Amino acid sequence: MQNTTELRLRGALLSYRVIIDGIQDGHTLEQVAARLAELFQRTVDQMLALLTAPRAIIKKQLDCGHALRFQGALQRAGCIAVIEPDHADFSTLVLAHHVSPAPGITINAPEAWHASRDGDTFELRDPASGACLRAVGVTSSALSVREWAGQRFRGVVENMPYLRQVRAPYPVEGAGWDQRVQGVASEFRGTVPGQLAGAGVDSHYLVLCLRSSHSLICLTVQAPAAVFDASESLYRWLLRHQLDVCDAVAASEAPLPQPVALAPHDEALQRWLRYNAARPSRRQVSQKTSKQQRLFPRAM
Repeated sequence: MQNTTELRLRGALLSYRVIIDGIQDGHTLEQVAARLAELFQRTVDQMLALLTAPRAIIKKQLDCGHALRFQGALQRAGCIAVIEPDHADFSTLVLAHHVSPAPGITINAPEAWHASRDGDTFELRDPASGACLRAVGVTSSALSVREWAGQRFRGVVENMPYLRQVRAPYPVEGAGWDQRVQGVASEFRGTVPGQLAGAGVDSHYLVLCLRSSHSLICLTVQAPAAVFDASESLYRWLLRHQLDVCDAVAASEAPLPQPVALAPHDEALQRWLRYNAARPSRRQVSQKTSKQQRLFPRAM
């Protein structure tokens, strides 16, 4: 992976385009053209020509929030509207480097995403779209990657019954992982119920389970379904090309604590340490007393 300075010196922010890819069932071409003419202050004939063109690009160079609002307006008018990144090549995207030893990952993510940590959980959140990447890990190699993935996927089904599995488990390979890291992912989708955060929103939930020689990691990407569809190529690029596992050093391999250097002017502390070093320890005193008692037992 490239270092933080190199990443920050590259590229531009990710932008999106909105495309009309037909009209929705239950609407006529003339009805939709009339609504678009009013929306864009154009003639109906101009909008008819737009609707009959294959995958007409309506707007470019939008951030995710504006692209979603544009898509919503077109859908309300009766269009099938999709969002795509302006460029499928993300090599010019400005990224920031994050290292989180608790779950045991390193990742380069868009600079605008906010990073936070809560105990063993690492989180990246995109404030513009509401997408959230979350990772949690444990130091263990007791399970195979398929056993670990099976546990996590069952947990989603049991704890989030409003989600349905929309993609069966599939292997994920990352750049530079080789045989060192194994990955299995599955995907779920559903409408969040009324009492939970994001209630009423159709959400997409990608679960990626990783196994290395020392760690088991579960990484999830959760986003509104429309956001996931628009940014799917970005998420997959991040997971496969910008994510790596950094195993924590095993406890047996951890370096021993080094003695703390004392300030030379702290004479009182130095005298106290010399005094204690010269005194026999409690263990030495106890051993000496026991020996004396064996050699010279007290009269009964």
